[in-house]
Amino acid sequence: MALISEKYDISPKCEWGDRTGNLSHFSSKTDDDRDALFVACFFLALLDLALARSQPLMITIRFIASILQTPEFKDRMTGVQARVLSWFCILDGKASAFQPGDGFILQAIGSEEKIVELVRVSSTTLQDAYSITYPEEERQSDERQHPLLELMLRLSFLLHMITSIKSNTPDRNIVKDIRDKLDLYCQAIDQDIASSSQEGRNQCTNLVLRALYHSVEISYSRCLVYSDKRHAADRHARDIIRMTQQLKTLRPVGSKMTPPPTKFWPLPLVMAAIEVEDPIYREWAVRMLADYETVGGDHYSWSRKFVEAMCEREDHFAQRLDWSSILADIKDGLVI
Repeated sequence: MALISEKYDISPKCEWGDRTGNLSHFSSKTDDDRDALFVACFFLALLDLALARSQPLMITIRFIASILQTPEFKDRMTGVQARVLSWFCILDGKASAFQPGDGFILQAIGSEEKIVELVRVSSTTLQDAYSITYPEEERQSDERQHPLLELMLRLSFLLHMITSIKSNTPDRNIVKDIRDKLDLYCQAIDQDIASSSQEGRNQCTNLVLRALYHSVEISYSRCLVYSDKRHAADRHARDIIRMTQQLKTLRPVGSKMTPPPTKFWPLPLVMAAIEVEDPIYREWAVRMLADYETVGGDHYSWSRKFVEAMCEREDHFAQRLDWSSILADIKDGLVI
């Protein structure tokens, strides 16, 4: 971070460990510099995620959020910056999945619609860069991907919303709004399955999107529907586990133990393993998390430990428990 601070003329008054992450000064001379800054920060964030270093990861997220609060940057965002920022929104949503998070980037952007606009702003970035050499089949695939990516961002935003309001007495209107949105997104996913090709990249993206949708359904049931009993969202958990198996079959020969190539994993599989009722399904999900540890590293190791602790304690008490408090006992602040 110190190297980035020096290269991009970020004032030393901005302390990377400061929880506010406010910038006193930020400037970069070209769009290429800004693009490089965003990409470099994102790869730093991915490294911290893989190594289960949650505090440095959140510092990077706060730093990006602070940049967004400088008007001269927000008004000049390039396609590269918008696409990388959409990836940061996913990480920010994941950070709020099990424990209440601040949603620094989500709040800095301002609204769900502005978050979705990031996909539209960056929709032709690769096409513009490669111009006439960009294959037509890739162009068509990109067009089919855009509504799916928009739905992923909307679902990431819902993850943050659900966790942020669960600790209070939720406003019934807000809960109803979340329920209505989930129903609407489910219809949109079903329509996409019925109307578009489910091959190659589209098939993988659709499976990840559906797994994410079922994850948000599990979160909604556990966090906002207090009358739901243990395993009430079992159907959604089973669907995630089946989709995980499908994603595994799509991996190239020799890489079956490599996690799905998505920023959302292993979050859906973790939620499914906790919520599913059948011990055979649960055992399979935990085994998959263990198998992925070789490639996924500490991130997957701590995720598996969290699942095992959750299941052990819920089995003991024979009821749902608050997963945020158990995560705090295992590894407080872990971004799954």
